[in-house]
Amino acid sequence: MHDIGAVQHIIEQLKGMKKKPGKLRIELGLMKGEPERVSQLFNEMVRGTELESVELDIVPVPVEIRCECGFSGKIEIKEHVHFARCPECGRIAEILNGDSINIKVMR
Repeated sequence: MHDIGAVQHIIEQLKGMKKKPGKLRIELGLMKGEPERVSQLFNEMVRGTELESVELDIVPVPVEIRCECGFSGKIEIKEHVHFARCPECGRIAEILNGDSINIKVMR
């Protein structure tokens, strides 16, 4: 997974904000990282900085695909990949959801 990359993306977004939020909701596509690991890495990487007090509420977003063979649905990603294979035919499928990080300020 891209756990460190996901955390770096979140930190970059926070650094670009004029006012530091108290809490963020992170909609984390499961192709971008594993929620528990991202939370743990975030806390480690911001320890001792002005971002240390920011609280994360991470909502996992499952990976959904559509394939030429007709399969459409949610799949489980078990390893670090940049693409998704169809569980029916094995072709590389179009990713519909689960490959992005959306950040929303809660307070």
